[in-house]
Amino acid sequence: MSVVLPKKFRYDINGLRAWAVVAVILFHFKVLGFAGGFVGVDIFFVISGLLMTKIIVTGLESANSTPKCTTR
Repeated sequence: MSVVLPKKFRYDINGLRAWAVVAVILFHFKVLGFAGGFVGVDIFFVISGLLMTKIIVTGLESANSTPKCTTR
């Protein structure tokens, strides 16, 4: 029997995503020093990709250890 660990919410990673969004918003308001708004978008997508990959890998690992369907 396998033990399912509770998912931990990563506040640190979510904070990085928030900073990336703030950088894009400041770029759109033409705040001095935020000329590269695309960097914020890149950071946001890289972090989101990391989180999605972790979710997919965790799902595949748990699918291999526990059956998804039951027989009658």
